[in-house]
Amino acid sequence: MPKLHHNLGKIGIVLSGGSLRGAFQVGVLKALHEHRIVPAYVVGSSVGAINGAAFAAGKMDLLYKTYQEIADHPEKYVYNMSIFRVLRALFGGPSFLSNAPLRNTVIIERLNIQDLVSSPIKLDIITTDFQTGKEVIFSNKIPEHQTTEQLADALIASAAMPTIFPPVYYREHQLFDGGLTIKAPLTFAIKEGCDTIFMLLNDPLERAPLDRLYRTIYAIGKHTITLIARSVDKKDIARAIEVNHDIATWLELRRGLQTLLERDVPDAASRGLLARLQEILEHADFTFQKRRRINLHIIAPDPAANGEDEDEGIFNSRGVLDKMTLGYQTANKFLSQMENPAS
Repeated sequence: MPKLHHNLGKIGIVLSGGSLRGAFQVGVLKALHEHRIVPAYVVGSSVGAINGAAFAAGKMDLLYKTYQEIADHPEKYVYNMSIFRVLRALFGGPSFLSNAPLRNTVIIERLNIQDLVSSPIKLDIITTDFQTGKEVIFSNKIPEHQTTEQLADALIASAAMPTIFPPVYYREHQLFDGGLTIKAPLTFAIKEGCDTIFMLLNDPLERAPLDRLYRTIYAIGKHTITLIARSVDKKDIARAIEVNHDIATWLELRRGLQTLLERDVPDAASRGLLARLQEILEHADFTFQKRRRINLHIIAPDPAANGEDEDEGIFNSRGVLDKMTLGYQTANKFLSQMENPAS
């Protein structure tokens, strides 16, 4: 597989949420790995946090296999929905479904948290504090987080959809899905100092409204999270594009001002004006030093290839395999264009 020869600098990977539609991300991550794109930083929320953890720990093959198993046997990994649990959820319990199978079987038994801790890749896991509405970040590089229990709880919390899955309790607060936070993961990758960011989405940024009704609590809750995440992703992407535009505009203006300053100006008034321009230039330089141009690459499903329904056919191994294949093909096409922009 070819290697990207561009100087990408510090690479970050941003992973959004999306339930089992996260299978698309798995295919993209496989392609990134084969193209020898090695990130220094990975950040994710919801299923993106779990995918990112497996990628950082070097467990891509196992991640592929696990997705297919979950799709074929959701009752083993996700659904624990006896009539008693349903009644308890309706009359005072915290949730309909249990996340214990996912935590114990997938994360603790298969992921191997210590591989994640020893990985050279920094992973940030975004969760939402339900009491404050603020994000709570866990990292494999923070010593107090580097236990199996702590990181497993963080991953489960990041994917815990309110009312559907129970919260994770941390310092007397309830932690839920990281997708509920105001900020999308892209913000954290920028603050981390990444020069090149690959943003992996599980849903198209734009799609036609679905002519359907959401009738179950699960469908309503999940679609609510999807709408929030999609809106936040758009705002974060727009902000990154705006910053890049501001920097490009300033550099162009700076070159023009520098040309003026280098000219031999005879009269005192003009020299005074140029001196003032020099002060403005130095002040603006100081301001723009705090900003960096971000090479942002967004990899998302094509709306035409993604299906009309968010979960159409996903709860079976064929549907999951199709999502992973779509992600792999989409990423390979994208990366090939990066390697050969003229083709």
